[in-house]
Amino acid sequence: MVRFLGLALAALIMMTAPASAQKFRQGDATMLPKAEQALQQINVMQADFTFQNVAQFNTGRIYVDRLGGKMRMEFDSPLNHLIIANGARVDFIGGNGTVVNTATQSTPLGLIFGRTARLSGDVKVLEIAAKGQNAYIAVGQRSKPKQGKVILHFLQTSPIWTLHGWGFIDPEGRYTKTILKNVRHGGELPWTLFEVPETN
Repeated sequence: MVRFLGLALAALIMMTAPASAQKFRQGDATMLPKAEQALQQINVMQADFTFQNVAQFNTGRIYVDRLGGKMRMEFDSPLNHLIIANGARVDFIGGNGTVVNTATQSTPLGLIFGRTARLSGDVKVLEIAAKGQNAYIAVGQRSKPKQGKVILHFLQTSPIWTLHGWGFIDPEGRYTKTILKNVRHGGELPWTLFEVPETN
């Protein structure tokens, strides 16, 4: 059974404007098809984003070719990070030159922009909540329950919801949020965007 506002309560509050008088209300499983449809409508997408954790605020750009299994996130200064997913592998290139790679499906981005984009199977729905026109769905991986939780943030637009951003609670309880802005769908993205640059 989905429990309401448990582990993700603090994160949900941080994702909304503090001045809003609207209150959270419990969601239910009838919201899941709309959320899946919003993820599945993403094929080629470009957007600006804001990224925030307890210590800092940053901006950047994201490029997604979901059906091609490709994604690129560029973080502006001072972070200057670069994340590139190409198929089953994702590379994280830190602003200091550090390079780490891992399996795409073991990351939050794999849950959000994976080819299947389904909130079932290995994806376990933990909580569902809503506030005004905002819907929040907290998910984790059944096969890796200790890998952290992703909180998907949707706008309940008509007739199809839209992905507005996501939060992530890592295994140590640290929280980050990413909000999309100026979203553009369609077109083509050059394959060079998804090449991992050489580092010294």
